[in-house]
Amino acid sequence: MKSKFRKINRGLILSLLVVLGVVAYYVVLGIQAAPEKKLMNETLTGYFEELAPAHIVPEQYKTASVTKADVEKLAAETKEKFKPYFADQKSLDVFMENTIIPALESQTIYPSQEVVEARSDYQKIVEASIDRENNTATVTAKIKHGSEIKYYEVSYEADGSIHKRPAGSSNSGGYDWETDVSFTMQKVEGKWLITGTSGYWM
Repeated sequence: MKSKFRKINRGLILSLLVVLGVVAYYVVLGIQAAPEKKLMNETLTGYFEELAPAHIVPEQYKTASVTKADVEKLAAETKEKFKPYFADQKSLDVFMENTIIPALESQTIYPSQEVVEARSDYQKIVEASIDRENNTATVTAKIKHGSEIKYYEVSYEADGSIHKRPAGSSNSGGYDWETDVSFTMQKVEGKWLITGTSGYWM
């Protein structure tokens, strides 16, 4: 009988040791990741502070006389604002081509919409998987965002003029909804910078 209890006790002790070892492992990982997450937070905070304003086009670019060269100038100015948050030129170029330039062109030279109001508030990192050997990471961030967008039906005349007619709107008013945005990041000269992003829409 005693030997049976000894076996049970030994089994319980071994199980507890395994559980404690796993807990300790994750605690150590959390401690190690804390300073890295702080650096990631700094980059993502700055990135999201620029993101919503970048979707709102200044009034002087909404006139019928605006040209592609004008919009390219606006895009170049906007690009400089995002430069500190990207790891390399290629990553920044892809972001501009996929996210910012379409938003600018659709309100200027191809005026099918107008972003009247935009909000994009960074909340926190909800998950970060760090590859320390390669100094890369996959990060999921939670944000609150909302917008008011006016839509237009556009027709192009033979003389080159553009006519647009209201075609509804999308308005979240004062309500912001939460969503997750995924990033790939790389550590460059002590900073965690963005190499790719997905899961965001205005």
